[in-house]
Formats: sequence, C-alpha cells, structure tokens
Amino acid sequence: MIRKYIGILACFAMIIGVLPLGSFTAAAETEIINDGPCGENVHYTLDSEGLLTISGSGAMRNFGEYEWRQYINDDDPVKKIVIEPGVSSIGDRAFMDCKELKSVTIPDGVSSIGEDAFRGCAELAGVNVPGSVVSIGDGAFSDCSGLADAVISDGVRSIGIGAFSGCAGLKNIALPDSITRIGEWAFEMCSGLKSICVPENVEFIGCGAFFSCSGLETAEVAAGNANYYSVDNLIIETATKMLTHACNTGSVPGDGSVTSIGDYAFSGYGGFESIAVPDCVTSIGNGAFCECSGLREVTIPDSMVSIGRWAFQNCGELTDISIPDSVTSLGSAAFFGCQKLENVNVSAGNPVYFSVSDCIVEKETKTLTHGCPASVIPDDDSVTAIGEFAFAGFTGIKSLDIPDEVSSIGYAAFYRC
Repeated sequence: MIRKYIGILACFAMIIGVLPLGSFTAAAETEIINDGPCGENVHYTLDSEGLLTISGSGAMRNFGEYEWRQYINDDDPVKKIVIEPGVSSIGDRAFMDCKELKSVTIPDGVSSIGEDAFRGCAELAGVNVPGSVVSIGDGAFSDCSGLADAVISDGVRSIGIGAFSGCAGLKNIALPDSITRIGEWAFEMCSGLKSICVPENVEFIGCGAFFSCSGLETAEVAAGNANYYSVDNLIIETATKMLTHACNTGSVPGDGSVTSIGDYAFSGYGGFESIAVPDCVTSIGNGAFCECSGLREVTIPDSMVSIGRWAFQNCGELTDISIPDSVTSLGSAAFFGCQKLENVNVSAGNPVYFSVSDCIVEKETKTLTHGCPASVIPDDDSVTAIGEFAFAGFTGIKSLDIPDEVSSIGYAAFYRC
C-alpha cells in the first residue's frame, strides 16, 4: 500500500515538473484601464500601475486651461510618464496637475514643451530636457515644488515666462550655451536655488527672472556675453548700464557703470537691511525693491529722476523715506504695504512734489499721491484729490479724516486697508 502511494506521488511530481508555473499561480497582469487619442497621430495608454505612455508620430494636441484630459483623474492617478520616440511636441497643459507624477521620460526628437505642460506636478522629482527641444514653454514646470533636479541639454534655446516659477526644491540648474532667451519670472520663487550662471549667448533676460529666489547667493554671466556682464553678483545690461538682476549679496557700484536699476531687480530678497543707491543712478524701476522684507533704510541720491510703481512695495521694516529735489516722477503704490513707514519727506526744492503731514502731494494737480499709516490729510485746500493706491496696503490705519476740499478719490486708494 505504501509503495502504491509513493508511486502516485512520484507521478504527480513528474506532472508538476513539466507544467508551466502559470498553471498553478495566477500572474499579476498590468491592466490597460484607459486609452485614446491625444493628437492627430498620437495615442495614449494608461495602465493600472499609473504608467501613462504617449506614442505615435507628430505633435500632441494642446489643451485649454479648464479642458478635461481624459487620462487624468483622481481615481487612477498618473505616476509615471513615458513619451516614446516619434512624438514631436508636448502639448499645452498636457500633464498639468498630475499631482502624483514622480518621473517623466522625454525622448530626443521632441522639439517643444508646451505652456503649463507639467504645471502643478508637485511630486515630480527630476526632468531631463533633451537637446532636440528648442523651447520650454511659459509655465511649463511651474509649481513643481518637489523638482530638485532639472537637466537642460545643449540645444535648448528659449526658457519661457515663469517656466520654473515656484520650483522651491530646485537647488541647482546648469544652463547650456545654446540658451539665448530667459523669460520674465522664469525662476521666480525658486527659493532653494543657490547659484545661477548666464551663458555667453543669452541675448535677453526678462524682468523678475530670479524674483524672490531667497537662497540665491551667486549670480554670474559667462565671459564673452555681448549683452550682459556680472560684477559683485549683480547682472548688468551692457548697452543700457541697467542693473537688471541681483541676489542676496552685492551692492550697486558707484563708478558710473550702472545708471539705472531695472524692474524687480532686487525684489524678494529679504537679506538687505540697508541700500545706498549711488549718485550715478537716475532711475529705479517698477517693483525694484518690492518684498525686501528686511529693508530698514534706503538712501536715494540727488541724481534720481524717476522711481517706478511698486518700487518699495511690502518693505515692511522701512520707517523713513526722503525724496530729493531731482525726482520728477514717482510711481503709484511705490510704498504699498510699508506698514512701519512713519516719516515721508520731500526736499523743499522739488519742482513737482511737496510733503506735508507725512503725505506726498503733486503740486500742479493738488493730488495726494502717497501716504503712510501716520499721514494726516491737510484741510487747507492744498489737497483736492487722493490718487490711486495712495494709502493702499496700510492695514494699520484705523481712521482717516478726509477734508471737504477733497473732491475725488482714485482707484484702489484705500485697497487692503
């Protein structure tokens, strides 16, 4: 009897040996859960593990700001994207708000990355942009807060407006020699960025390109650039002598090499406590020092002619401002939100403005153009109008008497009071 059982078991073992493993164990298969077109000759498939594959030939289609993309939903989130060779472009907003996306493969042959293509992909850790890409679109990787590593290969020529805006985790980025254009706000609020080197072929750097890069310590321009150069971690446009971009270190040179401070040049850098603008500078651009949260003191020279809109917006530690005789243009909201501003003074010889009771008044129009939390509006008929944004952003104002002589109040005059 025992021999019989042993014989049966031996036969059973032989049967098992010749049968495939799959006969007894169910293989875990990856299921295609969604597929369809995403371009004239481009197709997508999304599997059950979150892999989105883009294949075919030619361009992906563009999507509108609020247009539904059939491969993106909360129930089956995209975690990985593979774009196969043959696809020539990534469409506008193609992968926007894929919040669980961790990696993307972009093949050589893709020539452009569309506007907002990966905007809001907060878990995307890295991206390698191949040299076949000519342009990175506006906002392409904006708000990818987890993006730590971005490789831009030689061949890429243009970085769009706000392309990497809000990439707080980005610490280093090497720009290739092929780059000719860096758009406005391109690296805005990349607070982890430590250094930037502008290549020699760059012809244009948009305003605010490094706005509020609070960790930026080194800003350089490659030797040989015909349009810009750097000194003391400041970027200067050669032809105009305009200081276009700064960082947390450096001071405006007083040797005549800089005659103007560009729009948003120092904006968002909280490390400055005092700034002395040298006598050779004649203009301060829009928002040039806005959001300089640590700025307590600024010296404006007698050479100054023009101060732009929002120039010192939200410089919350600034207490005093003195406008010299030479200033003939003072932009609206120049001191918006300067909560501690107590003393506002215009030099007695100024032909355009005068100050009274911590108010700045335009002589010809009798318009109060700029106030502060300590202002008292005069009732002697020297003020008949309150200009736009005159008191905007001063949250500490609890009450303010407006005299009978005032006949008009400008747009947003008391906005956010």
